[in-house]
Amino acid sequence: MKRGRGIVAKVVATGLELVEIAARLADFAKAHPRYLSVLYASTEKEFINNAKQVYRLAHISKRKRGRRSEECFAFEHLAKLSDELGRQPTKGVMTKTLINLNLSKNTAGRYAKLYQLSCLSNEERAQLSQSDQRWLREEFGSDSLSPAWWDERCWQRFEENVERCGVGEEIRKIFSGE
Repeated sequence: MKRGRGIVAKVVATGLELVEIAARLADFAKAHPRYLSVLYASTEKEFINNAKQVYRLAHISKRKRGRRSEECFAFEHLAKLSDELGRQPTKGVMTKTLINLNLSKNTAGRYAKLYQLSCLSNEERAQLSQSDQRWLREEFGSDSLSPAWWDERCWQRFEENVERCGVGEEIRKIFSGE
């Protein structure tokens, strides 16, 4: 019982530290606003193109807004399944679980295999079998064999979960000074 209170106290303390850091970052952002500058252009069309380029470089966002991705939905349920079982489930069990969530058999198999590969370390992924490498290239392109591709997918799922639970909006409010 005492151990549980200690963990809760640590979580609360960490949360308070994060709030303090966020407040300091918001103060810094207010004191040091970022200004964008656009290269000189002889025509309005050229200026607008330059401005769009500068804006996109300053506000990097490859992710589209919209409906929650099917992949994120599948990975969330597979993570819950792993927690319930206390171990990594087999591909067959994962596929059956996803089929029960109204995904097609092929899509469920695809996400189950991708989930299994995502649980591997970068070193283990570098030593994938030829068939797994071929499958990744065919399904997701040649970039899927690089650690950067896996990191980007992980961050996309993380960002989607943060947005869905509303934390993203709270963070934006803090940094915008609202």
